[in-house]
Amino acid sequence: MIGNVGNLLSSTQLSVLKTIQQTTADINRAQLALATGKNVQSAIDAPQNFFASQSLFFQADDLNTLLDGIGTSVRTLQEANNGIEAILKLVDQAEALVNEGLLELFPRTDEIPDAEAIQYILDRNPDKAYLASTNNFYQNTTDFAGWFEARDNAAQAGLNGVPELRGHLATITSQEENDFVFNLLTATSWLGGSDDAVEGEWRWTEGPEAGQQFWQGLAGGSAVNGAYTNWGAGEPNQFFGPGNPENFAHMRADGRWNDLPATQNLNYIIEWGGDLLVQNPDINVSSDAMDYRRDFLAIIDQIEEISIDASYRGVQLLRNDALETTF
Repeated sequence: MIGNVGNLLSSTQLSVLKTIQQTTADINRAQLALATGKNVQSAIDAPQNFFASQSLFFQADDLNTLLDGIGTSVRTLQEANNGIEAILKLVDQAEALVNEGLLELFPRTDEIPDAEAIQYILDRNPDKAYLASTNNFYQNTTDFAGWFEARDNAAQAGLNGVPELRGHLATITSQEENDFVFNLLTATSWLGGSDDAVEGEWRWTEGPEAGQQFWQGLAGGSAVNGAYTNWGAGEPNQFFGPGNPENFAHMRADGRWNDLPATQNLNYIIEWGGDLLVQNPDINVSSDAMDYRRDFLAIIDQIEEISIDASYRGVQLLRNDALETTF
């Protein structure tokens, strides 16, 4: 502006104009300082104070960042601790439930089946076989069915002489039991194992072992908690692919296990538990035991849910995630 009007003003007028402009700039700086609470606005005002202020400002910002990180770590630890405390309470409930079940159920049965009762059943069921180590009866059928039909047929199969005892597709938990069932085979036969619920999680779906996982993954997977398995080489392998998933276990003619789609028609192995084959049994024991089992598994499910929820900002200490804090 001064350059544009300088030729029109006298030297005195020009001096007065410059003074007014300088005063206006000083007023603006003073007002900004009052509004922001800062005495120093730039390095021109007071270089030493300005740069000292900037240094302190950046240090404060760094400390705030560190404080946020520490706060996040503390919160993560708190969530993990809350999860652990909740899980411990559920573990106490599970233990109390087991102890209650032991006191309630065991006095109502004998520990060892009576030999005469076993022979009584075998005499009336000559097509069945008994394995003492499992206290169970077995039969390999000669009719053919898909897996779900085989499961339903097994659940309806009774034993002559013990009408309250119903069967289930066989669950095999030892080499001795596998060898025993293999000797009963007349053809490839369904077992009561499946990963239909969660791909790769092979569980027994029938009988007393229902819900127990025995294998994780495909052929390169591993047994769970030392469970017995007898997969054939390269099995399970999902050979038929996603469109026709092989989610159900069967025993091959060589005694090894394989996975197949449920629609395959095979023989099937029925197993009957011998828990009722005792002297003067209480026929309600099995039903009551299943009630206890259901309540126990419900507690286990709650523990699983808590272990999943006990996280903060994506860090899950109960699932072995690493927590890193910078001080």
